Order: sequence, then C-alpha cells, then structure tokens
Amino acid sequence: MLTLFVNHFKSQYAKNAKESQSAKEKRGRQAESVANTLKQRYGSDLRGSFVVLGDFNANYDAMELQDLLKLSNIENVVQNRSSNKLKIPGQDKVTDADRWTHYLDGENTTSQLDYIILSPSIAERSTNEQVIVEKCGLAKYAKEYTGERLLGVGPRNTEASEHCAVFTTLQI
Repeated sequence: MLTLFVNHFKSQYAKNAKESQSAKEKRGRQAESVANTLKQRYGSDLRGSFVVLGDFNANYDAMELQDLLKLSNIENVVQNRSSNKLKIPGQDKVTDADRWTHYLDGENTTSQLDYIILSPSIAERSTNEQVIVEKCGLAKYAKEYTGERLLGVGPRNTEASEHCAVFTTLQI
C-alpha cells in the first residue's frame, strides 16, 4: 500500500518581520510534525511505501524544513535526482541552477517550494524514473525560464501559477 502525505505549509507572506518569523516557526512545526508522523508510523528506518508532497513554502536549505528533509534515506527528487533524470520540457539540458519550482516576482528570485519526497523503498525502486518540472505556466516576467508557455500565458497576470508542477512515475 502506498500512502501519500499531501501538505501545504504556512505561506511566506508577511506584513512585517514579526509575522515572517512567526510563519517560519509554524513551517518548522509543520515539518517536525510530518517527520514525527513518519517515524511513528514507519520506524526510524522509514521502511514503508510513502510519498510526502506539496508546497512547503520554503527552500530545501531553509532551517525550518530540516527536521523533515534530513530524515535518513528519503529522496527530495528535485534536488537529488541526477541531471539526466530531471527534465524541464523545452530545455535540452538541466543544470543545478534549474532545480527550482517557484519564481518570486518583484524579488526576481527562484527557489524550490514544491516537493515530492520519496520513502527509502520507493526511492530505491523508482531510481530510474524521470522527474519533470513543468515551467510552461510561468508568465514571461520569469526570465529564468525561456521555454514555451501555455496558450494564453504571457505578461503579468496571465500566469497559470508562480509555482511549477513537479511529477514523476513511481515503482510501487
């Protein structure tokens, strides 16, 4: 049996530094709660068939996510899948600089906010599967992506989302 843990962690949106710190702390509690749930359900070796996925609203190196992302032998497919197994439609080659799923307009920054995290056993069985980060829904102000856009997506306020879809096939 495969279990999906679908998440949407607290937004980064904040009106001031106090709200920003509060949001980080909440994301930290959310990540810790998911990590504790996984350890309670699957033991310290995390042997089981599960996927943790969703919008974590923080980059993979953010301190508030580390209780979850540093669990033993799990795989964050966007960061850990080899370049030849990571595909961005419309791009011939994928580099480490392309391993982002979110574009923040105004700051012109990219980060990974969207995740597919595989349990050790699913990661082991799915190691040959390609991971796709679909960026065609981004508006043209996201200049870090130069590929084709979805029909109707162009200037500001026409984007499908500032988030990119991430998908893969799993061998369960």
